[in-house]
Amino acid sequence: MAWTNMMSPLMAADVPHWCAPPNETIAATWWKDHGIPRDHRGTPEGCRMYRWSSESGLDENETIPCTHGWSYNKEDYGETATSEWNLVCGDSWKKSAMQTAVMAGSFLGVIVFAKISDRFGRKRAFVAGICVLLTFGISATFVQSFLFFNIFRFIMSASVSGITVAVTTLFMEIMPEKDRIYMNVGFGIGYAIPLMFIPLLSHFLRDFRHMQLAIGLSGFFLVPYLFVLEESPKWLLAKHRLPQAERSIVRILKRNRRPIPNMRDVMAKLAVHAESENAKKSSNLGYADMFRIPILRRNILYLGALWFSGSFMSYYMALNAHRLPGNAHLNFAISTFAEFPSAFVGMYLLRKCRRRQTQMYNLILAAILFGGVYFLDDSYRWSKIYGSTIVRFFIFTHSFVKWTNVHEINPTPARSVGFAIVMMCSRMAGMLAPFLKDFGDWTHHSTVYIIFMVLTAVSVFCVTKLPETLDKKLPDTIDDVEQLLKDTHRIGLKIPLSKSIEAGGSERQNLASGDSCNPLYRGDSKSQIQKSVARPPGPELESSTGPSRAQTPPLSTPILITVVPIPIGIVYMLMEDDIDVIQVIGRFGTYHCIVLLLACTRAYPVAWTNMMSPLMAADVPHWCAPPDETIDAAWWKDNGVPKTPKGTAVECLMYRWSSEAGLDTNTTIPCSHGWSYDKEDYGETATSEWDLVCGDSWKRSGMQSVVMAGSFLGVIVFAKISDRLGRKLAFIFGIALLLTTGLSAAFVQSFVIFNLLRFLLSASASGITVATTALFMEIMPEKDRIYMNVGFGMGYSIPLMFIPLLSYYLRNFRHMQLAIGLSGFLIIPYLSVLEESPKWLLAKHRLAEAEEVIKRILKRNKRPIPSMKEVMTRLAVHAESENAQKSTNLGYLDLLRVPVLRRNIFYLSILWFCHSFVVYYIALNAHRLPGNAHLNLAISTFAEFPSAFVGMYLLRKCRRRQSQFFNFSTAAVVFTGVYFLDDSYRWTKVVGGFFVRFFIYVHGFVMWTNVHEINPTPARSVGFAVTMMFSRTAAMMAPFLKDFGDWTHHSAVYVIFLVLTIIGVFCVTKLPETLDKKLPDTIDDVEQLLRDTLNPKLKSEKSSA
Repeated sequence: MAWTNMMSPLMAADVPHWCAPPNETIAATWWKDHGIPRDHRGTPEGCRMYRWSSESGLDENETIPCTHGWSYNKEDYGETATSEWNLVCGDSWKKSAMQTAVMAGSFLGVIVFAKISDRFGRKRAFVAGICVLLTFGISATFVQSFLFFNIFRFIMSASVSGITVAVTTLFMEIMPEKDRIYMNVGFGIGYAIPLMFIPLLSHFLRDFRHMQLAIGLSGFFLVPYLFVLEESPKWLLAKHRLPQAERSIVRILKRNRRPIPNMRDVMAKLAVHAESENAKKSSNLGYADMFRIPILRRNILYLGALWFSGSFMSYYMALNAHRLPGNAHLNFAISTFAEFPSAFVGMYLLRKCRRRQTQMYNLILAAILFGGVYFLDDSYRWSKIYGSTIVRFFIFTHSFVKWTNVHEINPTPARSVGFAIVMMCSRMAGMLAPFLKDFGDWTHHSTVYIIFMVLTAVSVFCVTKLPETLDKKLPDTIDDVEQLLKDTHRIGLKIPLSKSIEAGGSERQNLASGDSCNPLYRGDSKSQIQKSVARPPGPELESSTGPSRAQTPPLSTPILITVVPIPIGIVYMLMEDDIDVIQVIGRFGTYHCIVLLLACTRAYPVAWTNMMSPLMAADVPHWCAPPDETIDAAWWKDNGVPKTPKGTAVECLMYRWSSEAGLDTNTTIPCSHGWSYDKEDYGETATSEWDLVCGDSWKRSGMQSVVMAGSFLGVIVFAKISDRLGRKLAFIFGIALLLTTGLSAAFVQSFVIFNLLRFLLSASASGITVATTALFMEIMPEKDRIYMNVGFGMGYSIPLMFIPLLSYYLRNFRHMQLAIGLSGFLIIPYLSVLEESPKWLLAKHRLAEAEEVIKRILKRNKRPIPSMKEVMTRLAVHAESENAQKSTNLGYLDLLRVPVLRRNIFYLSILWFCHSFVVYYIALNAHRLPGNAHLNLAISTFAEFPSAFVGMYLLRKCRRRQSQFFNFSTAAVVFTGVYFLDDSYRWTKVVGGFFVRFFIYVHGFVMWTNVHEINPTPARSVGFAVTMMFSRTAAMMAPFLKDFGDWTHHSAVYVIFLVLTIIGVFCVTKLPETLDKKLPDTIDDVEQLLRDTLNPKLKSEKSSA
């Protein structure tokens, strides 16, 4: 299989070639040196020659296409299909088509042989595949026609796919769950070993026909297995061929030297299973059934898209490995070697890690590394080779998990058909992948990178939609497949509790009595609890005294009974005594510290993205450039540029100049030949790179606005992802997007593309902040929420302090942008220890996952684990309560539809708009204060450190409304005192600006905590997103406030600042007080907060009563 699929690139290699001499009398060496044009590197052009005629000889002034064929350099590859059939120039696409023909055959093979496998048996499909492989693999060696050569290889590839379909299904249908990792030996390492021989075969055989013969003869390796291979017992049972199944099982047990049980009892139970209604419903599933049955259609669509995307990337990397700079055979071997460690890593991940997380992480890492090496120049030879090898490592690790996962998702009677469909999608990608390089050559080099990124995003999305199959038995029926998905998403928990208790006889009795049949009271593990979920009759071997499988409730029985069984007596007792998950987790511990460190670490890319623009596109001193290259630059600055009253050069005007009349100092005109820049303070900036001065000076402010617009979009999109798919998944998506766009932006040359990538970078930074903030708030006790000022206050201030240092030492805006992108790698280690928010899991009724997360957090905090049956019972009641149900899945429209949420979000949004407008104006203009720009920015930024500590004290001791009111008002008063001072009062303005920023940030730290304390759990991310949207809207406008003051009047800035402060203070007075309150989980909790604030006397009366 490996040789069939992957030998085409070396059989039809891209051989150096040039036009053959038009006359046999012309010496080949002389013709190559004189008759062929050279490219810019001095190599002969492959498809053109100088015109030649026997009368006039060589005409070097005119080139024409090759007229007499081509000559080839056969030093590296020997005889190839390229030289045999002249697959060059206008026919060069045929080299890619050869690989496509192989993949097309594989496409057909999975269709035909999958049907044979499911209809006639796995072993017969295997036998048929070997016969076709030997016949056409050997025959293709001797045909002379290019067309028939590829037809034979097409049929040979179909047979190879058929063998793979049969062997894969045989393997999966006898392998226990824990041993499925060995699939990576057979289909990972086993595939990688023959790949390693491909460059050796090419190097030593040096003839494409001999290589084809090696492929055909390799089929004889499979023949001996025909004498020991058994038909799949699972297939025989699904086809109700019980005697043959019994014989097959007995022979396998004998070969494994295992004791043979009482086969009569075993086969009787398996016969019941084979004859059951659910098994009959799933019998003889075909291609149409995969799209007719909803659950199978859903899974196969996501699997098909995943296999297409993943295979496209995999084949692109594999087929182009030999094109890396250096020796083609060595590069191919190095790249292929990546499959060995990836197979072992895949085996470990299959045993220990969840399928979805494993695939997602590897795809994202592959895309990030691909972005890092794709645009490198060929002079970085080893960097490109090693980088590409690691990319292939991550892609193949994902592939090994993916190969196992597809068989774990499809039911037995459709396992081969399901595998065939995804293999068809894979082969379609394999047919298209060879042309991707050609497509990049025809369009633009970056097109390949864009397609790679898009396919990665599609793959990651599809992975998130698949059911989790770790430690699950292979599904035999459609009901089993549905149960897999329900176990993954826990969607059955929304059924009312009363209906769950009425489910039926034996289950109801177990719940009422809390006896040993209830797995929760036996102390069973998560896997045991999952196995208690209602399933259709299966082949499990039960004792004769055990409960009858016929009494098992049908699939429609609410899953609440079996996932978290709740005894009736305890239900009504606990309905009056809800507990919060934060109470279960307890006070600040190791895991809280990890999340706190994460909040600090994520601030590096976020702070640098948000606040580095003023120094990347600084207001650099500039003047008109000389209109003639012969004019001395220093003389021109002194004489050709008008001066301001302060003696500095006018920035946008010059004296008229002409070569005839010279300099006319009586007439000024706009700059006609660009600008010269004083790069002493800032070095290379975006201002000097793209001339963002004079008429284009607004683009500097526009760069900052673009960043904030990206942040605006990020909070909308990622808040929805966070509330819909989970905080952790939103966090992962944010990291992937940040690394990809942050690194790519450092290398682009276009101003538009640079800002487009920074727009997406800012969106990802906001997404990380949204997810981290929600994760932080939803595990933190009331008294410890002050630590938010460490993670989101001081943690944000520390990277801000590095901005002037980066600008001062790097002195290049591209290097500063690269620093932003690389800072994203600081966050990756947290993925291995970060847990999903248990509050979010409970709000989504995913109780089993919530229980596991709570246990892991308690273990990491070194806290004793309480009786989880009682804890989860209480939390289950809380999740199923009327108030929790009413608040589930709140979205943007609910914030406007529900009166109390609408009222709060209105005042919060206006407050955040006013605060952000003011704070970004102060921060973005700190470097414009009189004196050294880097020092002023550092002093202003330092204000955030004491403000964080003061904010922590206020959050613990003072009411939220009073704290915000005082600090916002005081900032406005101090701003009034320093704004109108002359620049000669340098230190007064600098210190005054420090205190303005200090009071604004103290208010901001309290405000950040307060917004999460006001919104309920199911809408906390969405509520935060809405306020962040208003914050980013203000941040998009704030960079233009100074320009607005320059265009109108200096005092306009002060008036706007004062008006915004007054509006913000008014909004503070309308918010509920949340000091020492637990986080609200429902709309009723939010209403109670407001009632307690508006009528505190009533609250005190209730507490005394």
